[in-house]
Amino acid sequence: MKSCLCKVSILLLSLVSVALAADEPVGLKLEAEAHRGSDSQIVDDADASGGKAVSNSKAWQPLVSIDTPDGLADSLTLHIRHKGGPLLLKGVIDGEQKEFAQVWDQPTKWKWSRVNATKAQLGQTLMIIRGDGGAEIGIDAVVFGEPSSADKPQAAGDLTLPESATVKSNATELPPQSPRADAAPLNVSLSIDWSKTIGEVPAAMWSVNDYEILNPKDAANVGFNQRLADLKSPIIRIHRGSFPNEWLDE
Repeated sequence: MKSCLCKVSILLLSLVSVALAADEPVGLKLEAEAHRGSDSQIVDDADASGGKAVSNSKAWQPLVSIDTPDGLADSLTLHIRHKGGPLLLKGVIDGEQKEFAQVWDQPTKWKWSRVNATKAQLGQTLMIIRGDGGAEIGIDAVVFGEPSSADKPQAAGDLTLPESATVKSNATELPPQSPRADAAPLNVSLSIDWSKTIGEVPAAMWSVNDYEILNPKDAANVGFNQRLADLKSPIIRIHRGSFPNEWLDE
C-alpha cells in the first residue's frame, strides 16, 4: 500500500511540474530571492517556482533589483510572476530611477504578468517596486523574453470604426468671427433646452478619455460601468502617457 501511495504522489508531483513548465514563459529566468530588494524579505512558499519568493508589506519599497543581463535584444518582454499588486517598474539609468511601466493586476495566487520594454528603458538595473495595494505583495521570478507578436498593436488598416463614425453632423457650421474692438463688456444669461436637438456629434469626434480603466478594481466598479453604458461611447481612449513607449519602436 505504501509503495502504491508513493507512486501516486510522484505522479501527481510530476503532473504539477509539467503544468508549471507549460505555463512558464520562455526566456532568461531569474529567481526573485537572488535579487531581493534592500527592505524586502525572502519567504518560504511551496507554490513558488523555487520554493521561495520575495515579499514586502510596505508600499513603495523595492521588491527586487536586477542588474540588466548582457545580450538582451533592443525590444523584449518582461514576464513577472507575482502575487498581489500593483507593481511599479523602473530602470536605473546613470544613477537615476526612471519609471517605464506599471502592473495593475492584483492576483491572489501566483500569476505571470507581461510588460513590453526596451533595453534602453531598463538601463543598468531593473527595479520592481510594490505599490500601495494594502496587502502583502510578493514576486516569485522574472523572465526576460522575446517580444510577442500578440503585444504589437494592430495595423491602422485593421481598425474598424462604427458606421456612425462616418455620418456627418446636421449641425450648421458657422465661420469664426472676431469680437468688435469697440464692444463694451456685456453680461448675459443663457439657458439650454435639453429637449431640442440641433445636431449630432459623430463617433469619430466623441469618445471618453480614461485612466482608471487600467486598474482592474476600478474597471469592475458597478457605477463606473453604468456610467460608460449611459455614455454609449463607441471609443474609449486609454489616457496613459507611457503607452507610446511600449507600443512604438522609437
